[in-house]
Amino acid sequence: MKTNVDYANNGNVRMDAGYHFKNKVNSNSLYFLIVACFALLVVFSGCEKDMMPTPEGNVKVTEVSLDQTELTLEKGETKIMMATVAPINASNQEVTWTSNNNAVVTVANGVVKAVGIGSAKITVTTKDGGYKSHCSVTVPDHK
Repeated sequence: MKTNVDYANNGNVRMDAGYHFKNKVNSNSLYFLIVACFALLVVFSGCEKDMMPTPEGNVKVTEVSLDQTELTLEKGETKIMMATVAPINASNQEVTWTSNNNAVVTVANGVVKAVGIGSAKITVTTKDGGYKSHCSVTVPDHK
């Protein structure tokens, strides 16, 4: 640390170099803290409330969607459907699959199988929140 004698101030000793250096470090740290807080505020202000972690650290599901909303299968044909849970970082991605007409199509873990002639609705439901998405399936009669 450099010490200066200030002759214009009755010979008092000043330690300006050290003082300014110390305040510069504290100013930079404070500036960094303010910028970091602002960045977090900007990031989380764009998020919906349900997309942020709960106090337990869980991120709630907000919706589910299917890659198909309408499907035509031949009897005996199988198709794999994909369900997408949102947000992508939701803590519980578990879903259940159901068919409203198992005589026409069955579904297990997204695998849809046409077993009879007619139409049915496949539903995927999230375990967290009970969000649903549907796909209409038709199995035509080629007589």
